[in-house]
Amino acid sequence: MQRKAYGSIMTALCVGFAAGLCSCGEKAEAPALTINRYSMSTREFDMEFTALNNTEDTPVNRRIFLDYLVNRKLILDDACDMGLDKENDFLKSIENFWEQSLLKLAVEKKMEEFEPSISVTEAEIGEYYRELSSGSSKGVKPLAELRETIIYQLKKKKQDAEYNKYVALLKEKASIKTDKKALGIE
Repeated sequence: MQRKAYGSIMTALCVGFAAGLCSCGEKAEAPALTINRYSMSTREFDMEFTALNNTEDTPVNRRIFLDYLVNRKLILDDACDMGLDKENDFLKSIENFWEQSLLKLAVEKKMEEFEPSISVTEAEIGEYYRELSSGSSKGVKPLAELRETIIYQLKKKKQDAEYNKYVALLKEKASIKTDKKALGIE
């Protein structure tokens, strides 16, 4: 139960962080909530509340969420006032989060880009099944039962090959210099 609540809170924090980043420009709606320097529209509140999808949308749950949100913003304000938002450990964690999020998004987009051009032929399915059958001493399920798994495996292998070509092309275009001795490689 604690893990579920923690996950919900983390989801709300991430949505809130994203909403905060997106709301840095113009504010079309009047604030429904203002806490010190921070303001939130009804739409933003609803987005964050909805992110806690394990709670029913009732006035009582909205009040509980409002209390949680106010407490969170007050603690974050206090942390900023103490300069914690400028500490190297914090900034490094933000940088790591940003890099991981962007990397995940970039890889997903590239894989989606490769998807339409990747197909699997009956010959490839048959060859994969024959290799699978010949390597097993206990016997293998019939092809009809393994067909979707085989197609998935073959497509994944082709996607990985396309991804590796993509990375190799990026490396060709890039200027990469390494001092292997300084890096402890040699």
